[in-house]
Amino acid sequence: MTTTVLVGALVALVPSVILTGGSVDGVLVQLPGRHRIGVVEFARYARASHLVRGRILYPILGIGGAIATWSTFALALASHSDTSVEWALGCASGSAAVVLLLTSRAAPTMFAVGRAPDDPATLAVCSTDSRCCRRFARSSSARHTSHCSPL
Repeated sequence: MTTTVLVGALVALVPSVILTGGSVDGVLVQLPGRHRIGVVEFARYARASHLVRGRILYPILGIGGAIATWSTFALALASHSDTSVEWALGCASGSAAVVLLLTSRAAPTMFAVGRAPDDPATLAVCSTDSRCCRRFARSSSARHTSHCSPL
């Protein structure tokens, strides 16, 4: 493996590791916590965190990390790196694409929570029993798995 490919892989790894940690926290701590605090309080929490700083940080890490991963994979292919390096970066590139695809499905649900009033009946669309929220939770679990797979 060339030094350039190694540096590229390390640069791509940083946002992936950060997002993986966030995914673990989200799937194992935050999403289950919504059952205890209720849909209105969870919506308020999401508006104060995910929909403020997260709205800036998550795209930078997600899109930037994917671009770094894809660029490093292309560089490894162009430099005729070892097959194992190419396979690993290929898997990471595929994983990055899956994460972005799943995020593009989950993000509108979170944005809908951000626009909804603090009315339990309105927010019931994303309550624990609704199809919408279950889909968001499943997407989050799948994104978590996709984040962890290349690590």
